[in-house]
Amino acid sequence: MSILSKKIGRNLMGYGYSQIVTIVAQIVVVPFFLAAWGVQQYGEWLVVTGALMLLSMMDLGVAQASATRATLAAGAGDLKSVRVALDTAMAFSLAAAGVVVIIAYLFSLILPWSEIFRLSSISTTQAGIIFLAMSGCLASGFIVGTVAAWLKAADNTVLSAFLIAHRRAIDVVVTTISLLLAASPLQLAITLLLTSIFTMLACYIWATRYSTFGRVTVRYACWSEFCTILHPALAYMAYPVAQTVTLQGGVQMMNYLTDAATVVAFTMARTMVRLIMQVGMVFSNSIRPEVSRLLGGGHETQAIKVIIRASALAATLAITGLLGVAIMGPWIINAWSSGEVSLSASFLSLLALHAVVNVLWYVPSVYMFSMNRHTQIAWTYMLTSILGLLVWWLFFGKKPMLEAALAMLIVELLTAAYLMRTWLSAEIVRKARREDNVSY
Repeated sequence: MSILSKKIGRNLMGYGYSQIVTIVAQIVVVPFFLAAWGVQQYGEWLVVTGALMLLSMMDLGVAQASATRATLAAGAGDLKSVRVALDTAMAFSLAAAGVVVIIAYLFSLILPWSEIFRLSSISTTQAGIIFLAMSGCLASGFIVGTVAAWLKAADNTVLSAFLIAHRRAIDVVVTTISLLLAASPLQLAITLLLTSIFTMLACYIWATRYSTFGRVTVRYACWSEFCTILHPALAYMAYPVAQTVTLQGGVQMMNYLTDAATVVAFTMARTMVRLIMQVGMVFSNSIRPEVSRLLGGGHETQAIKVIIRASALAATLAITGLLGVAIMGPWIINAWSSGEVSLSASFLSLLALHAVVNVLWYVPSVYMFSMNRHTQIAWTYMLTSILGLLVWWLFFGKKPMLEAALAMLIVELLTAAYLMRTWLSAEIVRKARREDNVSY
């Protein structure tokens, strides 16, 4: 097995572990929430904390764009450019974190939370403080994102994945213990804020120990560097914005059209089937730094072959996941909710289709993301997500959960069709396929 194969294998293990922790965070804690707070209060927690996702756009995708730029520079042996890219990203992350906290503070003071979200078990004052505390968690995540970029550029992607995963695992443990101790929504939010600050500092200190080119600060931050990465960074932002529109926009629409119990049922079903999407995330995150490093060193054909093989394996796993949802989905939902939520296999299978299609196009798109040339595909995905939510809002009927599943599927199909046309027309892809018998 080649060194590259071993590195990708370790990366898959790291990001696989990270996704397992994410699954635990999304699934295992739900029964604890329901047992401690009940369906009504948990539904209101989802609505209040979900609104925070709007501020996630303040990251602007700078950390990801800088990670790609720094890794490309590292592949070419240009350590000066690596430092400039990462220090610029750190400076921006600190600034963005401050802006997020300020905006959240203003919102916590002026918004009539109870009226806007129709809250009954969480007061307006409590909702505002919860929103502010969770904004601090989001802000610390911006800085940790730059630390992750730092480790990828230092050719330590697997450590980056494990640090992020451990941080999430600590959040899960803290949440579970807090709920077992009968913490209120306000108490839980404050506890998570303190935890996020501690783990952010721990990640930075740990990265310093393993850096191959010194500590990332703001010393070499450069305005011209920021201007250079801004365009691809905004395109990176388009993907999480699309996810925010699809996920949190769907939750808010469901809350508007139905009630808290339906919001919980939809969120649980969506969370379960979107685990399939994590397959694409694992493969994409695992191969992207290595592909960037190969491209930076001028090994384009080799990079393409890595993407093709990863795409084929990811697609196989995603389709297997779809079959699992069709067979075991209703039973899992029933057991997960302790019998409070019941959904059909046909609905869950339809809902799962959008996750499968996402994997089919997201992993191949690594070729463009690895060079910061992903602008068109990213904006296409964001615009179709907005359009899908808008069409649902304009023409909603009497079956909101079915309509939500169809809207999510259409968004993924349109994006996949666009990427397929671009991908298949690339000469380098056809060349890599002809030479695929050469081991990488």
